[in-house]
Order: sequence, then structure tokens, then C-alpha cells
Amino acid sequence: MNLGLAWACDLPRQDPPVEPPFDEDPLLAHREFFRRLLASRRPEAPRVRVFTTNYDTVIERSLDECGIQYFDGFVGSVRRRIELASYEQDLYTAPAGGAGSLRRVHDVVHLYKIHGSLTWRVETTAALGTTTVVQSGGPPTKDEVAVIYPTPTKEADVLGHPYSDFLRSFSNALIQPECVLLSVGYGFADEHINRIIFDALSHNASLQLFVADPFGVVDDFTAVTPGEPVDRSDSPVGRLSTVQDPRISILTGDDARFTELAGLLPDVAEMSDLEREELKAALAAALLPSAAPPPPAGP
Repeated sequence: MNLGLAWACDLPRQDPPVEPPFDEDPLLAHREFFRRLLASRRPEAPRVRVFTTNYDTVIERSLDECGIQYFDGFVGSVRRRIELASYEQDLYTAPAGGAGSLRRVHDVVHLYKIHGSLTWRVETTAALGTTTVVQSGGPPTKDEVAVIYPTPTKEADVLGHPYSDFLRSFSNALIQPECVLLSVGYGFADEHINRIIFDALSHNASLQLFVADPFGVVDDFTAVTPGEPVDRSDSPVGRLSTVQDPRISILTGDDARFTELAGLLPDVAEMSDLEREELKAALAAALLPSAAPPPPAGP
């Protein structure tokens, strides 16, 4: 089962056929997404936090190819073990000669793999009977992959370490002032995650939720086949679209595909000095306190 899972999640795959230019550079969109996202942020802004339910290593590989530093909760080199306190660390550069103040490294991401990863292994200490999650680049040799399988017991499984800690970090992130949650590729099928999102919407008036779902149905219509109406309430994203809340935005169609979405982010590298200043002014204005309407109870 583990070998089959490892094969299925060995992304990016070439089947089904991938269109150019991603057939020759499959991680192009991911690199472009992170490059643009980080370049448009203020240096003093909180670290970008990426929470993913995917088992694959596409995000890690993309960040590596971009030369972007990231904290994933693990410490060590030869034997990497999980130490959640590592998220409290940060990176700074010292000026040449040691004179002057330290400068905070700009391009840093915090990565949380809520349901585990194919590179995670459960290691048991026989003497103490304790278990530790470690990272390994090789294939599993037995049932030792530290992932939350899509089974009826999933919601109980996430209560264990370190998954419950990641969910707590997710909840804490969503209650921060002026937080923006960009949901890409998530179908709102996990109730333990949905509860956190909807609870944050109910308590954090400044939280903005942006959902990109290329297959989302946000309007009722009649299908091509007569007698087969399509009701948006049949899907989680459709039901979310019925909530009358200006803080919730949903993008559907081709533009919501990740390969297209990455190109919609502003590219600071291609902007003129005037456009950069206008973008900074717009970001500053967006961060000013505003009178927000009372949040809804949630869908």
C-alpha cells in the first residue's frame, strides 16, 4: 500500500499529458507563484505560512529550486527529526566585517504538512517505547510512512503528534489581524480543517478568504443534457459561495487553475519604479484599520 501511495504521489507526473511549457519544466508555475508572492511582500511582514494536506514533495522541491529557505518543523542534517520549536527560529544576515545591524532574510517560508509526507517516517525507540517522526529520502520498507490516510478514522488520527500541533498553528495563524487565507486546490472535504476556517471567519473580522477552484460551481444552471440541473449547493465550494460575506472571494474557471493563478500575481521584477511605489501604497492602505461588518456565523 505504501509503495502504491508513493507512486501515486510522485509528482509532478507526465500522465495525463502536460501542456507546454510545463511538459519540460513541470515546477515552473510553483516557482513562479512563490517568487511573485514573496517579492510583493513587505520586508517586515510576517512569514508566509503554507499549510498543505498533500503528501508529495512538490512544494519543497519548488522552494529548493528557487533558493528559498523554509522551515518545515524538522532539525538536523543526517538524521532530521521533528522539533516544532524550530518554527520559532528565524534567519538574519550579518553585515560584512561585523559592523552594523543584522538584516532579516526576506525570502523565508514556513511549511506545515497537515496530513504528513511521503518522506516522513515513524521511528520507535525500543528502550523508552516512544515514537519520533523523522525524514528519510528513501522508499519505505514497511508500514512506517507518517501520513494521515483518507479513511473514516482520519479525524481521530489528526489528534496525534505532530498533526494536532500543525492544526493548532493553522488556527493561530487565522486569528492574526489582517490575515489572508489563499486556498488553492482544497475541496473543503476535511471537516476538521473546515471547522478551523469557519470558526476563524466568525471571530476574526479582518480575515480574508480567497478560494481558487477551477471546477467550482457558484451559479445554478441547467446542464447541456436536458433534465440535469446543476445546483451549486451540491458542492462545498458552491455552498460557500452562497454566504453573503465581502471577505470571501471565489475564483473559478481556467483562471483558477494553478498554472494560470501563478501568473495573476503581480510580478515586481517587471514593474517600473512608479508601479512598485503604487503597489507599496496600495498594500499600506489595505493594512489600515477599517470598519468591518460583523462576521457571519459561518456556512
